[in-house]
Amino acid sequence: MSLFDRMSDEVLDKLNSLKKEISPSEEYREKNVLSDKEEEELKEEILKQIEIEEQENEAEFLDFMTGPSSLNENKGVVEVEYYGNLGYVDISFESLDENITESEYQTILQAIENIAYQTNGELWKESVRIIESFGERSIIILFRECRKFDLSDDKIKSLIIQLLNRLTNRSLKGRRIIKAILEKATIRQHINFAILVAGSIRDQESVSGLLKRMSDPEYFKGSLDALLNIAKKESIPDIFNEINNLDLRRTDLIEHAIKNAYRFSEFGTSAVKVIFELYIKNEKYPLGPIYTTALRSFQEDAIPMLKKVLNETDDDNLLIPICQTLGSLRMTHSTNVLVQALEEFPDKKRAIIRGLSYTRSEGVLSYVLSELKTSNDLKVKQECLLTIGFIGNRNQNVQEQIKPYLNNKNSMLYLEALNCMVSLGNEESFLKYVSLLVEGSEFEKRTLQRHVAKLQPYQHKKLAESLLTLSDEKSLFIICGLLQANVLNSDIGPIIIKRLDYAKLPALRIEIYKLIGKHVNKKKELLPQEVLYDAKRTESDVRVVREIDHIISSMKKEQGRITINRETRE
Repeated sequence: MSLFDRMSDEVLDKLNSLKKEISPSEEYREKNVLSDKEEEELKEEILKQIEIEEQENEAEFLDFMTGPSSLNENKGVVEVEYYGNLGYVDISFESLDENITESEYQTILQAIENIAYQTNGELWKESVRIIESFGERSIIILFRECRKFDLSDDKIKSLIIQLLNRLTNRSLKGRRIIKAILEKATIRQHINFAILVAGSIRDQESVSGLLKRMSDPEYFKGSLDALLNIAKKESIPDIFNEINNLDLRRTDLIEHAIKNAYRFSEFGTSAVKVIFELYIKNEKYPLGPIYTTALRSFQEDAIPMLKKVLNETDDDNLLIPICQTLGSLRMTHSTNVLVQALEEFPDKKRAIIRGLSYTRSEGVLSYVLSELKTSNDLKVKQECLLTIGFIGNRNQNVQEQIKPYLNNKNSMLYLEALNCMVSLGNEESFLKYVSLLVEGSEFEKRTLQRHVAKLQPYQHKKLAESLLTLSDEKSLFIICGLLQANVLNSDIGPIIIKRLDYAKLPALRIEIYKLIGKHVNKKKELLPQEVLYDAKRTESDVRVVREIDHIISSMKKEQGRITINRETRE
């Protein structure tokens, strides 16, 4: 247990108030984020370059920053504003810098080709030294020849981006080029390079261009990474607006956003309130983990605001995400906030108990079991059983306390209790679960099918193995249950393909194909997509073929669905 976890609320509040009194320069800052002072110093340096530029004669100015009159002569010249001052950049890169001779150009070009086409580390170092010796004059040539670099090679990509970082970081010319490309260029290689460099130098002036590129799925990942590097607080609503506009079928992009959402903590604690307010407005369920991962990244800094809203609101639409987020922090202090609220706010118990399920802590079991026994609210009891299933960890004593709820069908809790016992690893209950899933009433079948997603991976496999001994009609209910799970282990694939071999019922064959198609292109793929293409050629039933066509059509667009449960990665 950490020292922070041992602190009382009173001590924590005092420390937080002291923290606010510390000046920004004295606070700990992540090394990969510029402090306000560093940002201001860099801005002053660039503004000095702008001042010098304005004093120079436009007739002798660099080609890529020529005046408006040259816009008609070169369609590649675009206007770009940097720190409120207009300049001109030739983003076609057809013209060389006036200050570069042909001989110097050939020298830089040779160094570029050494990096692009050779693998000798010492030669790379010497080539980088040569390019850097020309300073910002080499920037245009690097962009002009960027097609030579293989960005799929991490070593080359890292080398070139670090090189461009050093050349552009304190260069007005370089920064204008980056911003101009992001805002107005159309050549893919130039855009990819500019995105990487903008993130590397953390150029706040490039934020608008990066947001524009983020709306294009091709550039979404790189643009998001760059914006997270820059960590401009004011950009948070715009970043989440672009995330909200994602095609929900592009799960690769959603997964990338979830994976990197922890980096929002670099925006500073003031971002907690902004992100939470955006979260409660989110209406797209698959995007929820992006917000919750972002909120969890603030750790203890998120607790005071979440606690305040928990205490003040009665709206379930707010309470549930607040409690889930507090629980998923998995800190003693955040868990204690929920436990204390359980006693203080009787009308909020359902949301609070759901939050406790996200703690994964057996330490809260006694509170949940107590509520299960004493509450008169059916929904609270159902939530208790669900939570106990998540955190009970196969506890035999807990199973004994749940068993009485299995026997009274009039209580409306027996199915939740059965699911809880299955989650706790009770073998007898699992057999009963399978029996009701295939032979129970329509209500029992529908209810238990919804619970299949909550089973453990080994139980999913056992459920799949039961297919091998069941009739087509009963197997159909098992497959429909497995379809509720967004993640299945790949060891289920061989089982269902074996069952498909002797499945005669068209409806069963269709549902098996749906299950295969749902998990195609996922990290845990059940079976390769070739199975569906082969089936399209070999199936004789017109209805089955038509459904396979639909599955394949959807499969091309959808790379799988995002898992949203208590196991979501922090």
